[in-house]
Amino acid sequence: MRMQLTAACLRHGEHLAALPGEAARARSRRLFAEVTAATMTATLAHLRDRYGGAEAYLLDGGLPPADLPVLRARLTEAPV
Repeated sequence: MRMQLTAACLRHGEHLAALPGEAARARSRRLFAEVTAATMTATLAHLRDRYGGAEAYLLDGGLPPADLPVLRARLTEAPV
């Protein structure tokens, strides 16, 4: 399932290293730990029901269409 892939594929270490200071890193660790399969399922259901899906939401928000495959790969393919 893609939601499980996302959790496995996120590069949280890279993200933490880029944050400015320990307070920001601690907050990010806490928020990351709160993301569960149920949270992702509810979020995706909300995006589907309200906006027609995550893709439509992102495109309506200004994400360039060419970036969709890049984002999809980043969230569903393990880092090399």
